Amino acid sequence: MFKKLRRAVASKRQHDERLYELALLELENGEVRNGLWGKALANCSGDEAKARSLYLKYRIQAMFDEATILEEIQENQVRTKAKPVSNQPINNTKSGSTVEKASKSKESANEPSKVEYVTEAWELYELHGYEVTKIGEYLSIYLRGQTKEFKTNKEFIEYCNEVCI
Repeated sequence: MFKKLRRAVASKRQHDERLYELALLELENGEVRNGLWGKALANCSGDEAKARSLYLKYRIQAMFDEATILEEIQENQVRTKAKPVSNQPINNTKSGSTVEKASKSKESANEPSKVEYVTEAWELYELHGYEVTKIGEYLSIYLRGQTKEFKTNKEFIEYCNEVCI
């Protein structure tokens, strides 16, 4: 039992190290998340050296949060089938039901299928290099310093169909 626990702790430390490495590379390449950078600066009274350190902590926490959200979505995918898109606020709907969907007919053989479900859109955004997060009742996408927030599932999916399909 203790061996298993020690292995789990060692694995977590290695995972943490990899996350810090990724966050540091982002910071060194100037690929910062403006909201986290602003928070770090505010909490360091504008001292950029201290803000860099604090930014790394905030970014690691954001990575853990994103992994937790993704894990929840994946668990929901297994448990339930996705429901068609609604125009309800995101916090009133399950945002990650399943990637599986009712079979949809293609409008034409040459035309790609449109995304109909939040999880499909989420995956497609990620395939196109976007970072997707759910903060409170909003879904947002982030790419190269640009962030876009969506108040409803429908907005999230429609924008995905515009930029990713």
